[in-house]
Amino acid sequence: MLDEKFKKIQSAFENEVCIENDLLVSARADWCNSLYGKFYGITPLPVIQQALPKIWKLRCNVQAVDLAVGYFYFKFAYEEDRNKVFTEGPWFFRGHALLLTPWNANFQPLMKTIDVIPVWIQLPDLPLEYLQKDILMKIVRSIGQPIKIDGVTMRGLRAKFARVCILWSLKNKVPPGIWINGDGLKFWQAIAFESIPKLCFACGKMGHLVDHCSEKVDLNFDSSSKAPQDVMAFGSKIDDNKVAEQKRCDDMFGPWQVINRKKKPQSRKFESQEGSNKNRYEALNEVKADGHTS
Repeated sequence: MLDEKFKKIQSAFENEVCIENDLLVSARADWCNSLYGKFYGITPLPVIQQALPKIWKLRCNVQAVDLAVGYFYFKFAYEEDRNKVFTEGPWFFRGHALLLTPWNANFQPLMKTIDVIPVWIQLPDLPLEYLQKDILMKIVRSIGQPIKIDGVTMRGLRAKFARVCILWSLKNKVPPGIWINGDGLKFWQAIAFESIPKLCFACGKMGHLVDHCSEKVDLNFDSSSKAPQDVMAFGSKIDDNKVAEQKRCDDMFGPWQVINRKKKPQSRKFESQEGSNKNRYEALNEVKADGHTS
């Protein structure tokens, strides 16, 4: 409704201001090492400014500034710090999840929402030959946009599961697995998501729980046992297709899709020597070179 009102107001005015491209290029260069963020819950700026640098353990302090409707932007002195914060989440503060997205041009908080977030996934019991980097990246791209391969996975030091960070849209259902066809031999590969900010087992989407799901169908409601006026008061007779889809989702989504990974002790100093984290961000740099990042 609000969007419709804005559109009507905008259509009534034709005046515009043109900004030269060279001015924009210069201005945007200052923000290339920034992230936009929003908490699930109210968190005051002074608390954020004081607490997050201690949690993130960065080479240099981050500048945090509040924007409209609960958004913040975080400006980093080093690209390495920005990459660390963006890919090592999700981050929680006082029980509130912090959603982050890379800085992008013409971002207006009132008009946009963060619906793409970085998440870590695990592919348990993946056959050893599929841990080869090119094969693994092809598998992961069928799930989401890859950002970074876990260093232990990339060096072949762990074979129980492959671990990769991807960009994930909150609009998509979290898949329990995928089919992989290798040389005519097809097998099912399970997918687990690490420490995601809430997962609804009714619709399979992140960001809310079953009790607040707008897509959930009440399978215990029997409209045939109610009088016509009661059915109309409820809304309408439940569509059989929606009931079937809800039953399918109830069987498909569950807590087995989520892994709560323990954080490493925060006392370990973040490596800042030049080149010390080269391997950790090798996959991210390659994805950038391929033009696959947003």
